[in-house]
Amino acid sequence: MAIFSKAHITIRLIIAGCLTIAMINIINAQDTISKNQIPHFVAKTFSDLYPEIKTEQWLKIPSYYIAVFKTENSTASVKITEGGYWVVTQYPIDKKELPKELKQYLKKNYPKFKIFKALLESKNEPSYVVVIHLKRKSKDLFKSLFFSTNGLFLKEQDTLYE
Repeated sequence: MAIFSKAHITIRLIIAGCLTIAMINIINAQDTISKNQIPHFVAKTFSDLYPEIKTEQWLKIPSYYIAVFKTENSTASVKITEGGYWVVTQYPIDKKELPKELKQYLKKNYPKFKIFKALLESKNEPSYVVVIHLKRKSKDLFKSLFFSTNGLFLKEQDTLYE
């Protein structure tokens, strides 16, 4: 299991600043809701996880609430179930910060795809999520690829973006 030092994560978050705008654009496509529409136990889960952080925005998607908040130089998001259980926290990162093994895997297995966005995901263990994009004449194709922190491929998932 890889362990990130506070300085290591801070550096990644600083570099991720350029991805913040892309993440905000994607988030704005969701249903924004006011703080008084958040169930108490969902808000409590967030405040228990991040007691010193104020949310910038709350979103509602089917079965989940998403809290968006600012870090030092980026925007992060936390997904919480309707029942108040924490699912994941995601931080955008610069694709230059991805492990060499991960980049090699992409080049070999997805040579025509471009990286759309990259995230450092915090769940049980930290991992990377890389959303790749293939421009097509009909409908563009997006895939979310999941990797361990040492660049080992874990799984692929089709992703919808408008």
